Amino acid sequence: NLTDKEINILENGLNFVLPDKEFDEMTFISNIETCFVNLLGHCTEKKDYEEKDIDEPITYNLTPVQLQFASKIRSICNNFRFNTEKIINKHKQDFVQFDKVLKSLSNDKSIQITKPDKGKGIVIMDKEDYNKKMLEILSDHKTFKILKFNETMSHEDRLIRKLKHLKNNGFITEKEYNFCRPTGSQPARIYGLPKIHKIGVPLRPIVSASGTFNYNLAKLLASKLDHLRKNDTIITNTFAFVEELLALEFDNSQIKMVSFDITSLFTNVPLQRTIQIILDKLYGPEHTCTYSDKKRDDWCQKCKNRFEMKYLLDTSTEDTNFIFNNKIYSQINGVAMGSPLGPVFADIYVNYLESKLMSRLKNNGLLYLRRFVDDTFAIIKKDADINKIIDILNSFDNCIVFTCEEEVNNSLPFLDIYITRLPTNIPTNNLNNILSNNSTNNSSTNNISTNNLSNSLNNNLNNKSFNNSTISSNNRSSNILNYKSSYNSSNKSANNSINNSTN
Repeated sequence: NLTDKEINILENGLNFVLPDKEFDEMTFISNIETCFVNLLGHCTEKKDYEEKDIDEPITYNLTPVQLQFASKIRSICNNFRFNTEKIINKHKQDFVQFDKVLKSLSNDKSIQITKPDKGKGIVIMDKEDYNKKMLEILSDHKTFKILKFNETMSHEDRLIRKLKHLKNNGFITEKEYNFCRPTGSQPARIYGLPKIHKIGVPLRPIVSASGTFNYNLAKLLASKLDHLRKNDTIITNTFAFVEELLALEFDNSQIKMVSFDITSLFTNVPLQRTIQIILDKLYGPEHTCTYSDKKRDDWCQKCKNRFEMKYLLDTSTEDTNFIFNNKIYSQINGVAMGSPLGPVFADIYVNYLESKLMSRLKNNGLLYLRRFVDDTFAIIKKDADINKIIDILNSFDNCIVFTCEEEVNNSLPFLDIYITRLPTNIPTNNLNNILSNNSTNNSSTNNISTNNLSNSLNNNLNNKSFNNSTISSNNRSSNILNYKSSYNSSNKSANNSINNSTN
């Protein structure tokens, strides 16, 4: 069990950094002098700090206005230094205690401190439980294998030779070559982020690929291919998603909400199939050059470019070596979660899957679908057969397996929000009247529980009929969906703003 001091310190978050124990006066003075000289360079014709020898004294002939400004800077700096030293001295013992507690937590090998897969916060897991879940993931022999030797340097040498060839024939520029050329490469590291919103708290494996032989190549390709992942069904951020939901118009009594999750999407993305989709989007259908007896030098330029791009895509996604518990593994299937190309490949392939299945899904009751990586939110008809929809989603590729979660009591958690479907569509003016009546008996309408609000709505809406669509009033719409955060207390103010705008 954690002590109160440990809990209080951890509540600061993983980005918390202890302040300096002493005021660094020399660095402070140096920074202020540099700033002052830079200002002189912008305000005068000659930048004397560029023309003087390093040991030559500098004399400034300041105008009265500049002298007045310099005096103000001196006063501000003195006040800043005095207040900073005062705060440091006041809390010096606290900083020492913080440092001691953090080191104690860091040295505790029985726990694993990490962040959750979705949202912010800190998760503390039993180390044995964490290692057990990670080893269960790595025991999938279709995705990972243990290596006897570290093959990183041989991969690096091979990539350097290929990049030189591509630079010489003009496929990549000198700048791109210098960016992608690996030096001193190391195997990646793998760790797991707990999915605290899932039953059993499974882990999402993340490969920290920075410093690997193909990391910069993957970054370059990710930027070049980013435009291929754009799709109307992709959620760019939570706030845009909420705004889109607020604009929906459905008969609330005839729909239900569901969410779909793709099991281990990144490790199950079919690499070669995704690469072919990318190549077709970039260069069109494959030509006959690759199937003919022609030598590669005699191929058309499009086929040459297609061949070279395929090599780069293969190299940037395959041969991903990483270390866990002092053992070297290689990922032999899918794209590493942590590679810059991971989200790009995942989105491109699932976009392709959705485009092929969308007409069948709509014919079986799908009304609305939005996705963030491997999490999908959908609104379907009330009488739709959810099992049929899941069967359609799982029929496209044996490697891509969808699981489903249906709404409970008209509510459904999705990403870092909690979505509640109200029992009927309510015109804005009626909803405002109802909330005003309730507010006389409550300090804030935001304190009304969902059940009390539902009862109030039912009592006030008896014997009244409304259109089966959302009705706009004063350029705002009451909506069938109500939002509140269920995972991050820091989002309360933002969610209150969302709820208030709905009202």
